[in-house]
Amino acid sequence: MIEWFKEYDAVIKVAATALVLLLAAWAANREKPKVSAGWTYLHYTMLVKVIAGLFLPFMIAAILYNGSKLFEESWWVPPVIFLTTAGAAWLFYDSFFRTIRWNSEALEVRGLFSKGWRVAWEEVRSVSLVSEALFITDVENVSRKLNLHYRVGARDLIQWLSSRPQRGNPP
Repeated sequence: MIEWFKEYDAVIKVAATALVLLLAAWAANREKPKVSAGWTYLHYTMLVKVIAGLFLPFMIAAILYNGSKLFEESWWVPPVIFLTTAGAAWLFYDSFFRTIRWNSEALEVRGLFSKGWRVAWEEVRSVSLVSEALFITDVENVSRKLNLHYRVGARDLIQWLSSRPQRGNPP
């Protein structure tokens, strides 16, 4: 029995990892948007938060541990490592420190280290959806982009927006 396990060790590990990831993705797909005090919050699934919470510290630790060894490889390794770390840092910030919420009156975006914004729905001139990003233009011609990738509750916001009567764009 032990010989069989040693022979198929890699296959078993890959299959077990795939099963765990499928179960996590299934659980993440079943998450519901958080509704509190009349606001619906758009948030990342627990799976994305776990990935962001683990990936960033491991990337930083790998950079600190390997340090100058990164530059001994090929010329393209350090830029890829640093861009990946920057992406992980953005995902970490977006997952834990940025709040997007909406109700029938307004849409609000708040961040810990950034100036948030709020737009009332009656001040919105146009809304367009392009590749899971909302482009909102208000009556003062201020255009804002709101990424909705992997956020729980984004589908509800899009359905609610599509059910609203559209205001015509003024000339």
